[in-house]
Amino acid sequence: MLSIFVIVVVVFLYMWGWRFKPESNPQTYNAELEYLKTLHERKVVKIPDLSIILMSEYLNSNQYRQGISFFETLLNEDTSDLSPQKKGLYLGCLGVLRATYAEQVPLLRRIGWVNDTIDLLESARELSKNNNFGIRFMTGVVYAQLPERFEKKNQAMEDLQWLLRHTDEAPVTGMLREVYFQLSRLYHRDDKLEEARKFLELSGYGKYERPANFLTSFAANADTGHTFHPRKLEEIIPEKVFALSGFEFTEYYFIVSENGEELISIDAGTRPDSAQSAYEYLMEKHPNLPPPNHGFCYPCPLGSYWRASLFSWAESRN
Repeated sequence: MLSIFVIVVVVFLYMWGWRFKPESNPQTYNAELEYLKTLHERKVVKIPDLSIILMSEYLNSNQYRQGISFFETLLNEDTSDLSPQKKGLYLGCLGVLRATYAEQVPLLRRIGWVNDTIDLLESARELSKNNNFGIRFMTGVVYAQLPERFEKKNQAMEDLQWLLRHTDEAPVTGMLREVYFQLSRLYHRDDKLEEARKFLELSGYGKYERPANFLTSFAANADTGHTFHPRKLEEIIPEKVFALSGFEFTEYYFIVSENGEELISIDAGTRPDSAQSAYEYLMEKHPNLPPPNHGFCYPCPLGSYWRASLFSWAESRN
């Protein structure tokens, strides 16, 4: 009977957060992390992106507790020299670290931990006047992954949609991968499967189970190959010359012929399925463009369509 009582007490104390063994220090030295810490401690950080990079270094090295402690220290020191935007950014970084660490918090403390984390993120939103890309990114990505009981799905969707409307403000274009991925998950939860498929494709991930998160512009997929950039359409000359990125290894250029009756495609060589995807993406954005010069013939020898189009374009200029 006594042994059962002891076991119950031990389990109870553990769930309330007691630890019988202190958390060990990291076994590897992260020079970049230490350098960024020093910059923040000496208050010489002028570029906001460095705070996000520091937070990412803590996440990548699995030093969640250390990162939480570091940003708490920054916020508990004399903050009279902190602008609202910088203080908001520190709060956002702290919120992301806490949210990532939440699964390691004892069960009976976890809901309170998450609610406190939400309060930190909302304070960051308020200080930044809700128009800072980095902070909206943090709130949107964190809220998209919270369980339904926290009722943050609608706010997550609002934040992620805002980010889509302000992509030119992203510190690095690779951040958009996570925006696309979390939007896909939210649409999938709402059974909006077509929207979910579209954003999952844009993210560069082939499925929802992934071994790691990447905030990189490039992506590699077993089915679609390597891409250097998220899908992007630029009008080099409005309604005349278009450049598309993010479709396999290359970039595509589409040109409306001089008489406006043909669409000419130029590329040195690519996969037929990637070329078709690029063409369909262009027509989705500009449905009134003329048809292709030679039409798409699949399957066909690699690059033959593009060479034929290029020669046709060259002949039309002579």
